[in-house]
Amino acid sequence: MKFFFDNTFSQKLVRFIGALACEEDIEVKHLRDLYDPSTKDQVWIQGLANEGNWIVITEDTRLARNPATRTLLQQSGLTFFIFPKDFPRKDRWEQSWRTIKIWPEIFKLSNKKPKDAIFAITGKYKIRD
Repeated sequence: MKFFFDNTFSQKLVRFIGALACEEDIEVKHLRDLYDPSTKDQVWIQGLANEGNWIVITEDTRLARNPATRTLLQQSGLTFFIFPKDFPRKDRWEQSWRTIKIWPEIFKLSNKKPKDAIFAITGKYKIRD
């Protein structure tokens, strides 16, 4: 299983999650591990879609709200978990513990749901599909 965190997440947090998850036989990558940081959303989404089997974690709620990118998400065959819009305003410590706290649920749903699901993480940090 492969997880991809976009540029809205700290590389340090992503590396930490990867280290914690190493025993679960998964791959955890940050956007900067695979792409230039200025890469447009459409480019990396299409690139991941071409590879297949990626689960994308993002704070970018605009991806699901914008009709053009929402269509791209739906057609990509990728699974998306979208954190709430207030997440970027939280300090790095709160972002970190909230991400780690919800990680087991993200992992469990990633194993159970179809590959083209889009999940919203609510302001109370519950996952809604």
